[in-house]
Amino acid sequence: KAIYPAFSRIQDSRVRLRSALYRSIDVVGFFALPALAGLALVADVLVPLVFGQQWQAAVPLVAIFCVLSAFQVIGFLFSSALLASGRSEVSMYLAFASLPLGAALQWSARNAALETICIAIVASQILIQMTAAWIAVRHLRLDSAGLVGRLLPPIGR
Repeated sequence: KAIYPAFSRIQDSRVRLRSALYRSIDVVGFFALPALAGLALVADVLVPLVFGQQWQAAVPLVAIFCVLSAFQVIGFLFSSALLASGRSEVSMYLAFASLPLGAALQWSARNAALETICIAIVASQILIQMTAAWIAVRHLRLDSAGLVGRLLPPIGR
């Protein structure tokens, strides 16, 4: 809730907005992404330990939704920057696009296992988040190659 107001205060300076977005991505790349990756890796031990053995079947779902969460936290930053820069219509168009896309992917997986349905949900959301990122890169004139480096764990930086 704090990132959008912070971006809004500096919306008149594309340079400052870009810099704030880069710093936000650095924080996400340093804290959130490794935490989500770690949770996905230890879910097979952690879920039964915390919730009991009866929740063992949820382990693959935890890993799948950790992937979704990683994309959503990054997408939230891009969407907030786009909103702050006056591109509110992008959120509306992406919301409209996510409905038929998600429905189509979920319908195609309707007879599949629960994990496959979850993967369909995650895939549709990842496509939407990647579209928001692509629009933000173009609109804010971001260094797309540099963004990848910022999102990777800070090993070797």
